[in-house]
Amino acid sequence: MGERQTEAGVWLPATFTDNHIQAVLKYLDQGRWALSRADWRWALAGFDLLHDALADTPEGLRRFAVLYETQIEAGFADRYIVDLLALDDVSVQGTELWARYARAIVALWRESGWQRRLGSEARLLLAYWLFWWEAFATGYAFEVEIFRDLKASNITFIAHDIRSREGRRSLYDLEVLGLRGDIKTSLYFLRIGRSPGVRHDFYISRFRHQRRKRMVVLMQTAAWKRIDGETERTTWAAIKARLPLVASVLHEEREVILVEYETWKARILRRQQEQKETYNE
Repeated sequence: MGERQTEAGVWLPATFTDNHIQAVLKYLDQGRWALSRADWRWALAGFDLLHDALADTPEGLRRFAVLYETQIEAGFADRYIVDLLALDDVSVQGTELWARYARAIVALWRESGWQRRLGSEARLLLAYWLFWWEAFATGYAFEVEIFRDLKASNITFIAHDIRSREGRRSLYDLEVLGLRGDIKTSLYFLRIGRSPGVRHDFYISRFRHQRRKRMVVLMQTAAWKRIDGETERTTWAAIKARLPLVASVLHEEREVILVEYETWKARILRRQQEQKETYNE
């Protein structure tokens, strides 16, 4: 990928346009909720492109992604997970925990002299750090909520170990009935990112439906057939108006199943109980 050098010591990917810059800096100055849907699409694409941006450092040119790993992930990730797991109610206390660490990241950025070294372009690095920190913090907070809820629902599952970097980088987040799944804070993963689409057996996620967030599970058809099998064929546009219990949707010419989270849990629990009864016979 080609780069274009700015006036300061930053090299941006050639495909990183003014639209990306405006959306990224709007996120930094006003927060994600101030972004329109169009702004958000530009921001998501922009933060993904900034993985490959380069910054001039005392050690030479370093990719933004490397600086995030060495400055932010290495310094804050493990401590954050310990604090997260100590929370009594993640849904209530999680936002303040994320924000407390975000303030520490801003302080680190200022103390390290990035503004002096990179000029105005240093704000792109700070925006990049804060965006991926928000994705990290809110993502694992959502995971902990799901793991605790599954345990409270008496569902048997195997979760990856989020307390270590190796565990967090596992190929999937949890296993249920031999099916491998991921937990995503939104359905944007279907279109945005370096590996978009449906790769795992299932995904626990949520999306805004009729002005409130709804918990859903997206599944491969083969995975759903192992649990139940009956579906109602529909479209993404129709789902926005009415969310069926079990919907069959075409995504990039492939059928996927969208199930309400509570429905999915009930059917998983029923299948696990049936397996237990068969084993005990």
